[in-house]
Amino acid sequence: LLQRDGNLVAADGTSDLTLKIGKGQYYLALNHRNHLGMMSAGPISMGYTATTPIDASLLTFTTYGINATKTMSGKQVMWTGDADATGIIDSGDRGATWNNRNDQSYNLSDCSLDGITDSADRGITWNNRNLIEQLPN
Repeated sequence: LLQRDGNLVAADGTSDLTLKIGKGQYYLALNHRNHLGMMSAGPISMGYTATTPIDASLLTFTTYGINATKTMSGKQVMWTGDADATGIIDSGDRGATWNNRNDQSYNLSDCSLDGITDSADRGITWNNRNLIEQLPN
């Protein structure tokens, strides 16, 4: 689960996330609902007994592509506003937030993740317009 504060935890909501993968070098890609996906710029050692946490919010965590993340309160965060899940923040996303205005449910157009689609979400899609997800094909 990706928590509101950006922490990834196991399905119980509190335990550390454990990846059951063989020991090796892996690229870490993260994607979340209405955010543009991001990926590590290079492979990361993972597997079996790795106990070192991976913190993609650190400004020293390098990402693939150009402008894949933004800095907010001293942390690296994913761009939000992809309300139609196309990998591009554009007029389709602004339309989705307008069409779902005042909706109080878990949906893609709630870009601020506050539980309601409103003008704040439309503002996010406008402010982050023309951004493209930085993931390889």
